[in-house]
Amino acid sequence: MDNNTVLEMKNIHKSFPGVRALKGVDFHLNKGEIHALMGENGAGKSTFLRAISGDLDPTTGSIMLGPGERLSVLSQDHFKWDALTVMDTVMMGHTVLWDIMKQREVLYAKEDFTDEDGLKVSDYLKETAVRHIEGDITIDDVREQLKSYYVNKTTHDEDDAEKEEADRVAANIAKLLNEQSFSFTALEFLNIHRHLFEGVFKHAGKLRPYDISKKEWVLRGDSVVYGRAADIMMALRYDIQQEKDFNYKGLNTDEIIDHIVDFVTLLWQNHPFREGNTRTTAVFVIKYLRSIGFKVDNDLFADNSWYFRNALVRANYRNPSKGIEPNKSFLIKFFRNLLMGEHHELKNRYMLVGYNDVDATSASTHASTHVSTHTSTHTSTYKNTHTSSDSSVSILSENIKRLLVTIGTGEKSVKEMMEAVGLKNRPNFLEYSLTPAITEGLVKMKYPNSPRHPRQKYLLTVKGLMVYDNCVKSKRKI
Repeated sequence: MDNNTVLEMKNIHKSFPGVRALKGVDFHLNKGEIHALMGENGAGKSTFLRAISGDLDPTTGSIMLGPGERLSVLSQDHFKWDALTVMDTVMMGHTVLWDIMKQREVLYAKEDFTDEDGLKVSDYLKETAVRHIEGDITIDDVREQLKSYYVNKTTHDEDDAEKEEADRVAANIAKLLNEQSFSFTALEFLNIHRHLFEGVFKHAGKLRPYDISKKEWVLRGDSVVYGRAADIMMALRYDIQQEKDFNYKGLNTDEIIDHIVDFVTLLWQNHPFREGNTRTTAVFVIKYLRSIGFKVDNDLFADNSWYFRNALVRANYRNPSKGIEPNKSFLIKFFRNLLMGEHHELKNRYMLVGYNDVDATSASTHASTHVSTHTSTHTSTYKNTHTSSDSSVSILSENIKRLLVTIGTGEKSVKEMMEAVGLKNRPNFLEYSLTPAITEGLVKMKYPNSPRHPRQKYLLTVKGLMVYDNCVKSKRKI
């Protein structure tokens, strides 16, 4: 193969039971060439592309990339990319680089995120990532140049320290997931944490020396019972050994997913580190699932990082005095989406302890219709506004109460509300503040028949005003 060759396929055959999709296909692509693949339905176009991408192994034949070449692939979906920029669309085809670029958003969209959780990557990382996707530098070069950039930078911005941490974690995640090597051991779990957070945490890869508890929004301030610091290594080794000894033979898909969820739940509950436990668990689980034959990537974890963490919390939380037992259904939905390509709705508010007592049926109804379609359960909950204002206010999340106080008796645009509450992430604000408030019939649009009206504002409903009054009264009492 000469240096002008980008891709070469020889004598490719692919057969399925009763069907021969590809027969003796040869294909040669040189640098600078552009090819369009055309054919009627059933001609084998998708099979051909899946074979090139490595998603499907040919029955016979060989596929070779030229020296230093890489292959990027986008899934066959006519509408999936409409809302993305050209750069983002191209980047998504290169999974390693897309994993890096994903770190532009908050790594954890949780309310009590730490500095390390909510960091955004710098423009320099984006520029360096582009050089990598163009083939000028390797992923190791990216990591080394990031280190050099911050050491040698002559002028420093206020948020340079945060950007540096986010850049390093982003590059480390991408590098780890791009490596094929993996050892299913407790030591590997520690090493993943060390590689993820080297240069970020001084304690990267080191076990926490003390017992911990963490107030969780999804538990309304309560905490999961985490593993004892003195027993962490023993517990990790035990859980991993139990999984090693487990035999999946004879299990159906539902049983396999249930067991994987049980394993991941126990693994995360150990919480071996001071920070970064969920990200370490996610990377470890991705690499483990790949090692036993599943084709998984980081996309679902990156897009639903807070959901994944909250689902782990609910799967581990038990409080018999309040009638609460561990609930693994949320985590099962996540892994069914991951492993089976299903499309279960992953919403954090459904996991909030006591949410079903507030409105068990609102999940299936569009937010804009909720003002006029509350169920009897929903109404019976809110009629307590007249009889017990304190209890009705306490049901609401802090996000909603903060939003109601922000709007008050006036009207505000989304931008004005976000500025007033000090938020910058629009998707998170919509999902965890505005949409739930509309869902509960507390907030409405000024122009409901024109949701995208250029001067769209939001104001409180009658019910919202009553709750707002109660919020103000509660603050005065304090």
